[in-house]
Amino acid sequence: MGGLGATYFIIPFTILAALATVGFVRQASGTRRRLLSLIVGLPAIWVLVGLWGGVFWFDWAHHAAPNSRWIQYPPVAGLLFSFLAAAYFCFCLRGARVFALVYSLINIYFTVTMFFLSEMAVTGEWL
Repeated sequence: MGGLGATYFIIPFTILAALATVGFVRQASGTRRRLLSLIVGLPAIWVLVGLWGGVFWFDWAHHAAPNSRWIQYPPVAGLLFSFLAAAYFCFCLRGARVFALVYSLINIYFTVTMFFLSEMAVTGEWL
């Protein structure tokens, strides 16, 4: 296991997941239907950023020339879009702001992780 280790990930993630669950359960059924775009939209961003890195993976041993420079731009756009979408959801969902904030923080963590992995994959330069 690389990085800082599971302890520094599991404890904050468990706290945020518990807060998100409690925040979702406390919402009225009408508000829960409005939260569907948040629940589906934010994970879709980091999944697409990760897929982009997988599709345009560059390996110096198997390719003669690196990817074009424009291939690096969509992960950056995905990262920015994730922050903008999180801010939009936190601002617009008045009755569910706590849930939107916690859920956004969880997804921003995964978006940042996928951004770094995707950028390393498309450039072929691993840290």
